[in-house]
Amino acid sequence: MISLAIQGKQLSSEELSAFISRRALEGQSKLAFIIGSSYGISQELLAQSDFLLSFS
Repeated sequence: MISLAIQGKQLSSEELSAFISRRALEGQSKLAFIIGSSYGISQELLAQSDFLLSFS
């Protein structure tokens, strides 16, 4: 599960592509992107996330 969060890591398009490819090679065929509201995502959900991604 990948959560979009301000405190997440910023990746370039190439880095995001490589990240997704690595996941596929590791046998993870499904990805879920969690997008929160303007208030963000709950701390509980962030703690369960495999990766925090930031677009800004």
